[in-house]
Amino acid sequence: TRGRLLVLLDSVDWRLHVHDDDDDRHQHDSELEYEFDDEDADEDYQRHRHRGHDSRSYHDRDPYGPAGAPLLGMQRDVLVNLLQQAGWSYTLVDSASAFTRAMRSGAYTAYALFSEQIKLNEQVQRELVTAVYRGEGLLVGGGHDLRNGKLRDALGIEYQGKHRHTSGIEMTDADLHDYTSLLFAVDHRPTRIETTGAEVLATYTGIDSIRIDDDEYEYDYGDRRLLKHSNAAITRFSYGSGVSVYIGFDLLAEVTRTQAGFGSTALFVSILADIDRVLSNFASGGVVPIELFLANKGPVASGQVSLTWPDDADLLDIAPLSAFDANTASWPVDLAIDDDAIQKLWLQMPQTAGVVDLSALLQIGVGPNLDDFATQNLSLLIKPVSTLAEIKVRLESLRNQHVLYGKAERAIDRAIEKAQKNDIKTAIKRALKAIDKLDNIDSDESRSVKMDIAHVIRVLAMQWTSGINADMDREEGIGDE
Repeated sequence: TRGRLLVLLDSVDWRLHVHDDDDDRHQHDSELEYEFDDEDADEDYQRHRHRGHDSRSYHDRDPYGPAGAPLLGMQRDVLVNLLQQAGWSYTLVDSASAFTRAMRSGAYTAYALFSEQIKLNEQVQRELVTAVYRGEGLLVGGGHDLRNGKLRDALGIEYQGKHRHTSGIEMTDADLHDYTSLLFAVDHRPTRIETTGAEVLATYTGIDSIRIDDDEYEYDYGDRRLLKHSNAAITRFSYGSGVSVYIGFDLLAEVTRTQAGFGSTALFVSILADIDRVLSNFASGGVVPIELFLANKGPVASGQVSLTWPDDADLLDIAPLSAFDANTASWPVDLAIDDDAIQKLWLQMPQTAGVVDLSALLQIGVGPNLDDFATQNLSLLIKPVSTLAEIKVRLESLRNQHVLYGKAERAIDRAIEKAQKNDIKTAIKRALKAIDKLDNIDSDESRSVKMDIAHVIRVLAMQWTSGINADMDREEGIGDE
């Protein structure tokens, strides 16, 4: 079973991004979204019309190219088809606010950022870096820039500008793809990066370079200067317990343009599988895949299967279910002789540790005349997540080993104060500050404490999201009875 993937895309009408707010309606910060200049956009629109192009597709175009890129709506359709074929459970969003709310829900195991226009709030970026550290997957792809620059710690790269021209890529990892090289179908001007720990999976071909003595350089036409030659196109980085992949060109546009040729499509599917190398999260608030398998060893059978879970757990992806009531979901089954059926679901565990009991019931019959036939029970042991108070005690015991442990402990102490006042946003910010201090200590103990903080940030974010949703319900008059 593939994981649960949260995907950030540019809207099929990119004008909608101009005034998109961050997730926290009480937060105003300069690190929100990249904004278009309306006047420049209008002039570009008029040029588009005078050239005889269909004005209806203007705002559906890829905002930063590359030249010849398919329309964003086409790219989205291709992506959906690939995700469905690969067996992913996924959510597509096209705004910073929607991405932030979904990420903080804790209901995903991997994230893919294909938007070249949206800039996430800086704290959100840091929370995403922390998510990778605790074991989730991250894919960042596009060819414009690295505007979500705080993600570089989780990607193991540094952004250095743009390549003027490339013709394709050459694989350096034989396990990633069956092809040794691919030629681009669209005219990319991809990002130029330096690796800071990431492994290079593919390099660009066709880069204009200049050899001076024993070194190769590229000419930066924007700044009119020579830069050290760098041709990394796709990289992979193991960060904490998670893994990230960076793609320096618009692979989604490439896949859409070359659907008849399976080279780029197979590469895309392989890269997505690469960030899915994370295990199910059996910690508090984690997401766990549930697979119900039915094998018919008798005559033709019709009936219904029901799954029941505790009140404090949540079933995700309920769309394919025919019936859903409180903490029980049901769907019909029709099995021929020697036939079998599989139903795959995702459950989000309670935010508190303990045993979660699941019960599956198979009933045989038609309509309301259903007879209980078989029951299968499953108990899951949910591991506790360290509390802020426990982390504080642990840091206090380490203060004599390094001065930064003391600074991290003070940050956690402030996080506790804010959490007690229900200021969850600031509590998370202080916990991230503690991680910043621990990043400067190179020891297994420091990395272990950082992992504990990463997990508690996840629980805090879920509490924050629950509070925001409750506020929205009250404002909309929902649940007032």
